This record gives sequence, structure tokens and C-alpha cells, in this order.
Amino acid sequence: MEMTESLPCPACRKANALPLADPSCKRCGLDLSELSAVRQASLDRRHLALDALRRGEHELALEHAADAWNLQNDNVSARIAGLTCMAQGDFESARSWLAVVS
Repeated sequence: MEMTESLPCPACRKANALPLADPSCKRCGLDLSELSAVRQASLDRRHLALDALRRGEHELALEHAADAWNLQNDNVSARIAGLTCMAQGDFESARSWLAVVS
């Protein structure tokens, strides 16, 4: 079974399937285009973080992961940041990042 990503409307909580064919919420009509853009920016930063981590550029990876987290508090960004801290040997910071993962 394929899992479909959705963007919940902050006004009415309706899940709107991604990618958005129409930038308006299907239930209340709220414009979701800016929220979608922030979500995409966070995803882009996560990809940059993973690429930097693969290259061994830990400080850059942590910077990108933190940027992704600041845009959208999500478990994946926190895990990437935690993993990056572990790769640097900073286990206290890794523990802090991983504590926010639900």
C-alpha cells in the first residue's frame, strides 16, 4: 500500500494531499502555498544535510539539519542532526537532538 503525504491545514486541520494541485485547502479555502513552500525548503535542507554527512562535512550537515528543523520541527531533521552529532563524537548534543524525536 502506497503512503500519500499530506499537508494539514493550520485553520481546519484537513489533510491536503501533496503535491498541491490547488494551493487552497479543500475544506476551508485557506491559501496553503506559503506553508507548502516552507515545507519544501525544509525538505531541501534535509537533503543537503544528508549529502554533507555522506561527504564527511559534519559541521555543514549539522547546519543544514538545524535549518530544516527551524523551518519544520520534524523527527527526520532531528534524527539527522543527532546522527551528525554522533559522527562528530558530540554525544551530549546527539542526546538532546534525539530527545525531541517522538
